[in-house]
Amino acid sequence: MKYIIIIAILAIGCDKEKVEPPQPDCNCGVVILTGGARTPNGVRTSWWYDIRNNCTNAVLKMKVSSPYPSDEHCRDSQW
Repeated sequence: MKYIIIIAILAIGCDKEKVEPPQPDCNCGVVILTGGARTPNGVRTSWWYDIRNNCTNAVLKMKVSSPYPSDEHCRDSQW
């Protein structure tokens, strides 16, 4: 009986702390490879990426001359 009372007091008296999920960085986005250009012998010369913003889902298109090194791209402002 004593254990039941202790468990009941603990269950009633404990306020669970609300944990909010982490907010995404709105200046960053996920990098998605969409294609690239190749020479006639198959050597890749450029890469095309779509970058989807974490907050707005807006797409930024980017063409670069070397593979992008990360799965995330950040800018100084939200796009």
